[in-house]
Amino acid sequence: MGEESPKPERAPTGAVFLSYASQDAAAAKRIRDALRAVGIEVWFDQSELRGGDAWDRMIRRQIRECALFIPIISAHSQGRAEGYFRLEWDLADQRTHLMGRNRAFLLPVCLDATLEKEADVPDSFVAVQWTRLAGDETTAELGERVRRLLSPDAARATATPASSGFTIRQAASGSVLPRSRFKPALWAISGLLAVALSYFAADRIWLSKRTAAAVNTAAQSAAAADKAIAVLPFVDLSEKHDQEYFADGLAEEIVDLLAKIPGLKVIGRTSSFQFKSNSGDLRKIGAALGASYIVEGSVRKSDDRIKVGVQLIDARDGTHRWSDTYERDTTNVLSLQRQIATAVARELQVSVSDYFGPGGTNSAEAYDLYLRGIRDVDSGTRETDMRAIAEFSKAVEIDPVYVNAWVGLADAYDVAATDNVAPRAESYRLGQLAVDKALVLDPMNADAYAMRAFIRMNVWDWSGAEDDIRRSQSIRKTSSALQAAGKLARIRGNLEESESILRDTLALDPLDTFTLFELASFVCPRLGQFEDADQLFAKLREVSPDTVMLNANQSWNAVLAGKYQLAVRLAEAEKWPEGKEMALAIAYTAASNSAKSKQALERLLRIPTASEYFVADVYAYRGEKDLAFQYLEKAYVHHSVDLQDLKTDPFLSSLRTEDRYKVLLHKMNLPD
Repeated sequence: MGEESPKPERAPTGAVFLSYASQDAAAAKRIRDALRAVGIEVWFDQSELRGGDAWDRMIRRQIRECALFIPIISAHSQGRAEGYFRLEWDLADQRTHLMGRNRAFLLPVCLDATLEKEADVPDSFVAVQWTRLAGDETTAELGERVRRLLSPDAARATATPASSGFTIRQAASGSVLPRSRFKPALWAISGLLAVALSYFAADRIWLSKRTAAAVNTAAQSAAAADKAIAVLPFVDLSEKHDQEYFADGLAEEIVDLLAKIPGLKVIGRTSSFQFKSNSGDLRKIGAALGASYIVEGSVRKSDDRIKVGVQLIDARDGTHRWSDTYERDTTNVLSLQRQIATAVARELQVSVSDYFGPGGTNSAEAYDLYLRGIRDVDSGTRETDMRAIAEFSKAVEIDPVYVNAWVGLADAYDVAATDNVAPRAESYRLGQLAVDKALVLDPMNADAYAMRAFIRMNVWDWSGAEDDIRRSQSIRKTSSALQAAGKLARIRGNLEESESILRDTLALDPLDTFTLFELASFVCPRLGQFEDADQLFAKLREVSPDTVMLNANQSWNAVLAGKYQLAVRLAEAEKWPEGKEMALAIAYTAASNSAKSKQALERLLRIPTASEYFVADVYAYRGEKDLAFQYLEKAYVHHSVDLQDLKTDPFLSSLRTEDRYKVLLHKMNLPD
């Protein structure tokens, strides 16, 4: 930092942040001097050596806390494709999402004839009138105007302050209006936007949102249900048809952004993506998803340019509500996602004053790697699990402040550990480090807290998982946090609570395979709801017929329901060898065929990767308690995630009166 301009630890109301390319330092100093001459505190970075975590945190805090942000725009900034000032601009742009339309805090100052429509600046910068300084003139009148904007009277001022004597050169294109894709009635601005006096720190704004969410009325809930919306996978129209992952990723990011807007009920990605190749009646798709509106789109990507077409359909009657086409270079994908989400919300007459928050990147390469990682982490094979780790790792190497990529990396490590394709303890440790990094960068990221809750459950940190679930839900209601809450309740033995939570999850994500599987396999059968479980299994077969352990789990439901021959048939149909042999061993035991049960158990024991917990299940159900405890101890030593089922597993019921069982529960921090 430059010694002339110390920036205090705590920001007083009225501080102004100047942001500029280094070539414009002389002009920035003149603006600084003019502002200080009228008593305005200016935060002005004069350092040429930019870097270090402490310095970076300070800059981010100052941009979050300043009352007025002045970006200095010129041919010099236009010529700089990279520079720290661009990160400052992006942070200021993100902060505008905290504010209502009448609470803007941007005051762009242009030093030359650079046109708004050609300027390489965030979109929010061109939604306000620019101040154009004639040549090198920076007079006391500029300082006086800013002083008035920061005065208490400014809160009652009109959008156009009284004219002053300092020279403003009009742009060659005339009055500055927002770009045509926005509705002029919502965005048209004349002159400089008044800067509101009252300063609200981000945590106070977030607190007010949590309070407002807690007192939601039934009428608001009904209104949100009327605005239930689903985003279908976008169609890849690229020449080589090799950008499906990019189209899917763009649609998924728009889902996430829409979900952050109060007033919208957004159907989860896993449900809407069940209609990936479906060109059928959108009314039927809307009915299946419980959505009143459908967003569908197409992507055409070529080199570093993308063209996206989007339309909004009323799924109740099939009518067309809105459409637009966007063409950008790939470095502007983040702002494009926000533009689409904002346009959709406004078309549904939902206010968009919510904070989308940090999370994205300005690096086209990092974004592409992130989308590839999303594709691979969902594929569920050893090769794709490891590839996803590599892709997310490279993305955060390119852009270390890419929050979404850090969350993706945590997810990839968690999946790799759970799938046994990487050492569990180390993978969970690295996964938690990644999500911790995401939360340092964005402490209000609901998805990151939910991700950490799943990791903590996998390392048996139940109280930590509970805390993360609470934090996630205090920010916004997401299906991932509800899934985590439902799973944690089941692990702790609270099956009725788990069922209630998971059924609430289906209201947000009606075709989500995780929730359907959790209810069908682990909750409904243990509550004696065998027919409900079969109906859920039938739904799973419709939306995800290749789900691993689908037949095995339904076989166990049949055993509990007393349908032993059906249980055998379902077990025989299971394609995963480990699950098949375990299910057969239990089904034949239930059917009083001890010989065939033993044969299936022997085949299970010959599978090198067989879960010790699965073997313990079979031994316990066969009444061989000592062998069951022997394998449960092996599962404990190897930290098997399957032990999460210990508390409510019906096939372990013969062990529950044993002290050894209670000791194992105690070691896992589970209640007796």
